[in-house]
Amino acid sequence: MSSTEEAFEEMDELINSDGTVSLPGLELDPVVEHFVDEKYGSQLSEIKEEEERKKMRDKWIKYYKEGEGKQTIKMEINNIKAMYGAAKDQLQFVTEAAASSVASNAIPAVITVGTATSTANPAYALIENKTKKNQLLAMLKQVGAFLVSLLKSAVEIAFAVPAAVINLIKTLTTAKKTVNSIPV
Repeated sequence: MSSTEEAFEEMDELINSDGTVSLPGLELDPVVEHFVDEKYGSQLSEIKEEEERKKMRDKWIKYYKEGEGKQTIKMEINNIKAMYGAAKDQLQFVTEAAASSVASNAIPAVITVGTATSTANPAYALIENKTKKNQLLAMLKQVGAFLVSLLKSAVEIAFAVPAAVINLIKTLTTAKKTVNSIPV
């Protein structure tokens, strides 16, 4: 086994270490076939003979499935999987944390027991909210970077982005609105 193959196996293991990352159509064979049709479609359509056109298409498909082009396609597929998994997990965490932060504003910082008097320090709550908000916004920025990287890889291999990714992008937008609603 070559070191490249071992590296791909390690990547797959890391990507799937928290559960299998699966997106519809993100397997080597369908990705390569679609990629070849997109990248070489105009060149292939210029070949008059059907058999010659099929032969040339098959040559390109073989190059990307078995030849030197395979590494490029697999790298982009692995990047899409890794970025999707990271964005999905991080976004779930941020959404839960943002909801907790908003809900915690309703809980008084100080509870008075018996006849003792106490006064809440409103500056403390504002500082706490500002810190939480900044941390959550930084995490959302990272999710956005994951999704940009995913989309870049999808464009590189002409992969049609599935609804699951579009839903993550919409969730990111909603999460940003929630985090920005945290008063500071």
